Amino acid sequence: LTKTNSTRKALTLDEVRKLLEAVDEPWYLNYLQFLLYTGCRRSEILYLRWDDIDMQRWTVRIQAEKVSKILELPVNKGLQRVIQNMNTGSGYIFESTERSGKPWNRHWVTHKFKRMLKLADLPDEYSLHSLRHTYATHLREKGVPRDIIQTLLGHSSPDTTTIYDHSDALHFRQFADMVDFEKAEES
Repeated sequence: LTKTNSTRKALTLDEVRKLLEAVDEPWYLNYLQFLLYTGCRRSEILYLRWDDIDMQRWTVRIQAEKVSKILELPVNKGLQRVIQNMNTGSGYIFESTERSGKPWNRHWVTHKFKRMLKLADLPDEYSLHSLRHTYATHLREKGVPRDIIQTLLGHSSPDTTTIYDHSDALHFRQFADMVDFEKAEES
């Protein structure tokens, strides 16, 4: 695999569990869960503020990094639990302790992720962006149509969403299983 393709790989559910179990700091665990439950990019979550979350309607406003538009996304039940267990406040959700009023450093969260992969005994080919691929791939495996995944990821083109879908052949296994040459085909 080339570096480009390897960083686009999605984690399996077992790998996600191993990764989350390896995280020893609750605040970094919250960050990874935000990425996993929204499919957002690293910086989109780093720049997320508490007032971007509507806890009445359970939606989150994301400044989409690549398409320069604001997305309003549903907050799923998993992320609702994460948010409810956090100390809500004002300002950035993931605010730096060293630089008051500033979000965490994007290089720092990436470096920490690489350390967490090593602790979890997972391949270093994964990146924080792999969590975006994980989100999209697991939605597709659950049968969510590609156009809905496209909207959730904020893609303007269905071709872009295809890059994030690593499950096409597996998703259609039920149809492939319809052919069985060992058993007599019934008309």
